[in-house]
Amino acid sequence: MKGFKKCSKGHFYKDDLRSCPYCLEGGGANENVGMPASSRSNEDNSETKNFDGFVGNNAANNGSKTEFIGAAPSNKKTPVVDNSRTIIVGDEENETGEREQATIVARRTLVGWLVTYSHDKEGNDYRIFEGKNVIGRDLDCDIAVANDKSVSGKHAVITYRNKQYVILDTSANGTFVNYVDIGIGDKAELKDGDIIKVGGTEFLFRSSLIL
Repeated sequence: MKGFKKCSKGHFYKDDLRSCPYCLEGGGANENVGMPASSRSNEDNSETKNFDGFVGNNAANNGSKTEFIGAAPSNKKTPVVDNSRTIIVGDEENETGEREQATIVARRTLVGWLVTYSHDKEGNDYRIFEGKNVIGRDLDCDIAVANDKSVSGKHAVITYRNKQYVILDTSANGTFVNYVDIGIGDKAELKDGDIIKVGGTEFLFRSSLIL
């Protein structure tokens, strides 16, 4: 019969097929048996995608497939949100290959406040923490006075150590404690209720600790 072949078991099938589709001749029945060679699926070097979009190559040996099930593991650290300052530490590579910086919280003990009514009749307050607290116009200062142009970028530093509050003048514009200029590069000890003046801004200093 023209255009057909006959297998050893007597089955007739089209001559463009590689094996008989009705028996196990030629390697057994599977999804590719009985299909033209041009129509057979190519299992080598194909790609599979899971629901998360991660791609895996089919294994070349034994016709097995490699697939990613679920989300790929990530080394990304979850940033911790806190009102105190944070420190940038190292970086990690996420699942997209990008380098990301991780943040950790620098927890410090609250030891006082600065209160001012110089720029807002409702008042503003700033927290003082153990260690160094920078006062200035720069936005990265611990106590940022951005709306006072007479305040230097880094104007003064209040430090709390060993149960003592000390303010250091780091500005040529002057830093005043109880209306007395402490002098550039000089320090003065602070007590609860002291008035601090930097530029045109006055602060009332309040301690949160009983010393």
